[in-house]
Amino acid sequence: MNYFYCTTKINNYYKIGIADSETNIKARLTNYRSANPNTEILFFSEVKHGKSIEESFKRKFNYFRIGKSECYKLKSDIIYKHFLKYQHTNQYLHFFWEGYTFYLSDYYFTKELPYSGYNLSQRLGRVPHHSFTPIAKLDFVYNENKEEYKYEDGSYKIILRYLNLNKIKLNDYNKLYQKHLSDKYYGKTISYSDDQLNLFFKNNFKLNKIFKAEDIDHTKFKALEIIYNHLKNNKFILKKYPERKGIQDLRWWYERDEYKSIRRIKSLRLIRKIEYSFEELYNENKIIEGLRGLLNRNHDPKDWLKIFNRIISTSFKTPEELKPTFEKLESEIPRLIKYYKNKEKIDFELSNKKEKNENENNDNVLDFIENIKKVYKKKNKT
Repeated sequence: MNYFYCTTKINNYYKIGIADSETNIKARLTNYRSANPNTEILFFSEVKHGKSIEESFKRKFNYFRIGKSECYKLKSDIIYKHFLKYQHTNQYLHFFWEGYTFYLSDYYFTKELPYSGYNLSQRLGRVPHHSFTPIAKLDFVYNENKEEYKYEDGSYKIILRYLNLNKIKLNDYNKLYQKHLSDKYYGKTISYSDDQLNLFFKNNFKLNKIFKAEDIDHTKFKALEIIYNHLKNNKFILKKYPERKGIQDLRWWYERDEYKSIRRIKSLRLIRKIEYSFEELYNENKIIEGLRGLLNRNHDPKDWLKIFNRIISTSFKTPEELKPTFEKLESEIPRLIKYYKNKEKIDFELSNKKEKNENENNDNVLDFIENIKKVYKKKNKT
């Protein structure tokens, strides 16, 4: 089993890769951060054939590939949708196993594409993965003596318990899971929170399947197949893809749709349209630098109003990664304008007061001098 991962945007490209474990992904992320400190993992998943999905990106999106690297000037939603289609056509999901608990991506619950970075330091042990939700669990079957049940040939009796999607909607279950974490997991002792989480699984994973296997790990592929087929029956969860039957199985792997270049069409106009729609054109760091220049403190605050109007008139086109920055600017610029207007008013009043005080002081000095002159004249007369 391999892991496929995609980083958050680095300048104007995304880095994809294959690793054999989460630990390996974290090690690579450390290397990426040596050159780009703000890099995070956008999404990751277990995959069946890591090299195959990498090859599909190379062939399908070769035009957007940077040299011979695994970096692509593609929009993040294009990367994710291709990954998802590859997984589904190979009867896989966006998922991973945490021990013997099956975690499904929140995409299936919310239909929202991943836009924010993922913190791989979050572990189920204390802080559950924030973009995945558990829907199944593998466990040994125990006998009356509370020992692992074994068949005569020495193999184990394994049970898969999983969520019944015919009884509850994924979105409702996700809310129920989040409420459980809030009420009975966060801030609780380890023993209590783990016991309550296992009880939650027991109360919600009503369907089950029994396996006979030499080891519990050997049942993970079969368990995934059962979960996939269960999700496939719900068209609102899993998109229908053509099944490979008959003559399709005889095609070479590079003849399959997921490996064909998107530029194979003959229409030059359509090729240009695809390139424009798919390519990641902007560099987030340069945009931020440009905004810093526009909002230079040396500029007249009155000019910021023009900048503000330009921002709010184009913010609906803002890429998802930059929306928080633009939203902050939309609230911050009016506040700064108000602050500087008050500052100008205060400075003006202070200046007038200072000038008035100086004039009053000058008048007092002149009167004092005139009084001295008068006194001196009187003395001379006497």
